[in-house]
Amino acid sequence: MIVKNISNASIPINGAVQIGVNDPDPNDGLVLVGQTLNLSLSLDQFDLMQSENLKDAIEAGDLVLVTGSQPLTQQESMVVYSAGPGEWADIFNPEVSKTILYGGFVTGSLYVNKCFIG
Repeated sequence: MIVKNISNASIPINGAVQIGVNDPDPNDGLVLVGQTLNLSLSLDQFDLMQSENLKDAIEAGDLVLVTGSQPLTQQESMVVYSAGPGEWADIFNPEVSKTILYGGFVTGSLYVNKCFIG
């Protein structure tokens, strides 16, 4: 899950969120002002779901989700966050999206005529 801090203050998320993996930094655990950060590199799905700080920051509009390089709006971020981990994986992990697509082809629930995937 990729987030961007659009507030005027650093946002505490979890001590596992690190600025650098080799050296402790006083900003570890924070999403800094203006920073775009992939939280999935530091936190697993369970931690993302259980983080009250993350939930509160998204609901307050201080953090927005980012897909590709485009930040979502506050409302879009709240909808995606509320959809849960299945939707997060579909949006933020292209391998999951590809697996779901191919699974639809194999099971016959998707039929596409003259489609190129690449």
